[in-house]
Amino acid sequence: MQTLLNHFQLSANMKIEQLEKAWAEFGNHLLTQHLASQVSELHRRIESSDFDTDEQRPHTHLAMIHFKDAAQAARAWKAIEENTEPLAGLHREVMRLVKAPEFTFWDSSGDK
Repeated sequence: MQTLLNHFQLSANMKIEQLEKAWAEFGNHLLTQHLASQVSELHRRIESSDFDTDEQRPHTHLAMIHFKDAAQAARAWKAIEENTEPLAGLHREVMRLVKAPEFTFWDSSGDK
């Protein structure tokens, strides 16, 4: 399994409900097109917790996209790069609602 962690802040003057709706629509499209195996809901950071030790990043939200394998992740990346609708519009809407996005990609299957 491969996982894309999406860290970001909500853009100024945007409401979390807008982002929740846009993220759900984007995630549902990834799932129905078999471009992801699982898409998480949005997670809110709890900076006041002793568990949170990251003092470098200001991100307030996290979401995850899980891929069953490297091939599915590659298909998703290609689909985003090709900028084909409706995926491109759904992706643009999510990106419009966030600022300072940062992405990390993880593998738990041992694939190289």
